[in-house]
Amino acid sequence: MGRLKPGQRLVEDTLAKQCQVSRVPLREAFRILASDGLVTLSPYRGARVNSLSAAEFSELLQLSNALENFAAGKAAESGGHLAEEMEALVARMREAQERKDFPAVRSLAQDFRKLLISAVNNKLIEDLYKQTQLKITSYQLSPREQLENSERTVREFADIARYSKRET
Repeated sequence: MGRLKPGQRLVEDTLAKQCQVSRVPLREAFRILASDGLVTLSPYRGARVNSLSAAEFSELLQLSNALENFAAGKAAESGGHLAEEMEALVARMREAQERKDFPAVRSLAQDFRKLLISAVNNKLIEDLYKQTQLKITSYQLSPREQLENSERTVREFADIARYSKRET
């Protein structure tokens, strides 16, 4: 993640060699990425990595937060059986945050979100959430944004875990 920059041209020959695949499956991968909104395909120009504006990023975060809030309510309704697992993930996020290991915080936050969304037990919501997360993770945050985001994420997820436990 993060090796390709927004707007970067994807050269088929180069990527095919790097991935050790022929151009046919690579073109199919480009079509899938284009359908997910991560790549733009242009006739005679090839593929480019999509860029995400700050406004689009903000809108995706709003959608993601709405789905997470819905999932948090469902997790609490389920009797809080996920609370211990959530608390363990929050503890690991705090440890990573103290080390300023933002990739680890981000990875653990994704694990927390997957656990939370699984509580919904709704394939359509899970698919929509997965699409939003694909786009969100393509957005490059500055170091300051990473710190602020990790602090807010850990705080919010600790609240969710605490609320889920209270409901048991």
